[in-house]
Amino acid sequence: MLFVGPSAPHRSLALVEDPDAARTAMLERRYGTRRPGRRLAFIVVTVLLAGAALGWLVWAAIVHANPAVDADVASFDVKSVHRVDATVQVRVRDRGSAGTCLLRASAQDHSVVGEHRFRVDSSTGPETTVRMRTERRAVTVEVVDCTPVDG
Repeated sequence: MLFVGPSAPHRSLALVEDPDAARTAMLERRYGTRRPGRRLAFIVVTVLLAGAALGWLVWAAIVHANPAVDADVASFDVKSVHRVDATVQVRVRDRGSAGTCLLRASAQDHSVVGEHRFRVDSSTGPETTVRMRTERRAVTVEVVDCTPVDG
């Protein structure tokens, strides 16, 4: 078929547009174009923050894994209704470290029947016996916490 006149179709490679390119151009006019460095900056900031958080976590784990003063109850002996003797294993990190530990006795109904805070330092030795007065018969003894003090 032969077309003659103004109704003849114009087939030119320069005039044919890619439909995806037209859609992309429309979206860029509507929403704007991406800034090339914005994603990279976001990734860099995220990596730096994650690295700082990981560094803090490692530091906290190392510091708290080896406290200056620590203790555990090795054994206890209920001497009477109002007295308990506890053998406590004491760990002092270095010769200059000292602290206090809180020993707590509990009754059958889990109520606290006695507490005793005692001092530990490098001269305490690996085991010490602590005598504690109780309100009534104790069935368990535990070290609640140990706190370092300036020596």
